[in-house]
Amino acid sequence: MKGDDLRASRNDYTLEFSGKGKNEFIQASDFDINSDYFYIRYCHLHEDLKVSGIQKGTKVKAGDHIGYTSDTGNSKGLPNTHLHLEIAMNIDNNISLEKNEKDPQKRKLGYKIPPDFFVNLNHIDIDDQTETVINGKKYYIQK
Repeated sequence: MKGDDLRASRNDYTLEFSGKGKNEFIQASDFDINSDYFYIRYCHLHEDLKVSGIQKGTKVKAGDHIGYTSDTGNSKGLPNTHLHLEIAMNIDNNISLEKNEKDPQKRKLGYKIPPDFFVNLNHIDIDDQTETVINGKKYYIQK
């Protein structure tokens, strides 16, 4: 994604989980909002159920079926699988190189910014979530 396109889509989102005792932060210290290009990375996709033709670097648009959710990474073992996206400066290796950064979560989130500032979020559709997660329909895959 071109940097100008990302910057033009920024909205007035306010962090929901920041403040005393909470660890949400705006961006890693090594993230540069003025970069020429960014990558949107979809995380926790099911490794064995990839959609044909979708690989790292594939350009997708809204509504494209890109894969099935999974419980990889820090979602491993949780009752609800999920998919999230990240806006990153590098296609790989977005771990912070800040030598003084002692917080492991911030080191993991280097070169990234939360997508909340660039997408329009809707309220949860309870009926849709029930069909997807509880009843196991749509793109949810149970192991």
